Amino acid sequence: MTIAGGGANRYESYSTNGGSTTGGLQVPKVYNLAMSRDPATTYNDRWEKEVNSVLGYADLGYKNFLNLNISVRNDWSSSLRKPYNSYFYPSASLSFILSDVVRLPDAINFVKLRGAYADVKSDVSPYYTVPTYSSGTRWNGVPSLSSPGSILDSAIRPSRTISREVGLETKFLNDRLGLDLTYYSYLDKDSPRDISLSQASGYSSYRVNGDVYNRRGWEIVLNASPIQNKNFGWDILVNYSRIRNYVKELYGGVESRGLIKVGDRINVDPARWGGELAYTGWVWEKSPDGQIVYENGLPKYLNQLINLGVHEHDFDYGINNAFRLKQFSFSFLLDGRVGGNMFNGVEAKMYEGGSHPATANSYREDSYAGQKTYVGKGVVVTGGDVVYDAFGNIISDNRTFAPNDVKVDYIDWVFATYTNGVTESLLYKQTYLKLREVIIGYNFKPASLNKTPFKSVSISLVGRNLLMFTKVPYMDPEAYSGTTMAEPSYRNVGININLKF
Repeated sequence: MTIAGGGANRYESYSTNGGSTTGGLQVPKVYNLAMSRDPATTYNDRWEKEVNSVLGYADLGYKNFLNLNISVRNDWSSSLRKPYNSYFYPSASLSFILSDVVRLPDAINFVKLRGAYADVKSDVSPYYTVPTYSSGTRWNGVPSLSSPGSILDSAIRPSRTISREVGLETKFLNDRLGLDLTYYSYLDKDSPRDISLSQASGYSSYRVNGDVYNRRGWEIVLNASPIQNKNFGWDILVNYSRIRNYVKELYGGVESRGLIKVGDRINVDPARWGGELAYTGWVWEKSPDGQIVYENGLPKYLNQLINLGVHEHDFDYGINNAFRLKQFSFSFLLDGRVGGNMFNGVEAKMYEGGSHPATANSYREDSYAGQKTYVGKGVVVTGGDVVYDAFGNIISDNRTFAPNDVKVDYIDWVFATYTNGVTESLLYKQTYLKLREVIIGYNFKPASLNKTPFKSVSISLVGRNLLMFTKVPYMDPEAYSGTTMAEPSYRNVGININLKF
């Protein structure tokens, strides 16, 4: 048994001073604020924050098969108003080795059960809960201040995450087969956020504790040693992970806000995607059988943003195989992802620049000659109307259609289709499979090193990112980060030499 406690104090401060010329320089290349044509702009920024803490923990064990860990902590933060500046958060974990207590079949060598619970709270950035002015525009050299754009709730509390986790670890057949299984759930609530308001109110948002999200997922690891003897061995490791985030509640008890509804799947890490809870974009107007609607010979987009789903993938997986034949070794790792929406900005730029292989056709030559010869595949509306709801779902539709037969300039069609900002035109899933790594190695026998200063010597040839299989053209979907473009990935091959003295 171990019990301990303590306290902590954390003080943070930040300050900056700066300035810039206005209207250029009086004397070229003399970079000094005094050389500003108009009154120079100066600025400074300063904030402070202090957090006091008390904490304690206890580790309790019984005969090495039962272990309980408990920790508690209370913080007092200067960035929250009283009485909400004091917040307590506990955590506990329990593990139980069943195989040490219960006699199991001979094929089962080890069984361990585990569980964990935590109720974690966190504060906000300095001055987040108090109205502050910001520097405004100078008028005739006179500085101004801008009032806050948000109404602040005086009772903003720390954000809270309640986590629960259970797991199972087992080993079979003299440790030749193993399974590690974990399920976890995180309930995110009381997260301070800005709720949009009508600007007719004089404010753009209302800052409150709002919304409840639930992140939950699985992690599975399977390892096996199908063959193990003196001269040959084969080990395999398979892993699978999945995490989803869902909207449980929206502030004020509403069923929807913007394009998000209660029950919708949203991004797990919105900050990575520019703060977007979901991937929103533009789509084509379509007929009931899915054909794109044309107008004046060009595709017509739906004049409202649509929830396209999430950026993040549905699940990850990996398979690693390692073989040993006497002194030789060989291993290869396959891994990949499935799902997750993305816009292929590389392909859009290729269409825009005329370098896309699909644009190398006779229609482009006709366009250069000033001829309109291209007819896009789709339909035109010959009568009737269609009504959509706020989410882009059809409420009523009595349109009639005919095949599109309007000839247009091919380059105009390319720009209207692929470079006009319509997300659906180049929307892909981020699914891929990679041959991530291949290693071929050789370990020298100790007897062959007797006349050398080395105790062991091994050499291996290593290749990484050797192959990729994906339906996303001209770019690596793994490098996609929410922007329309992506950094290229690299394939590399090298040699490793390991010497031990």
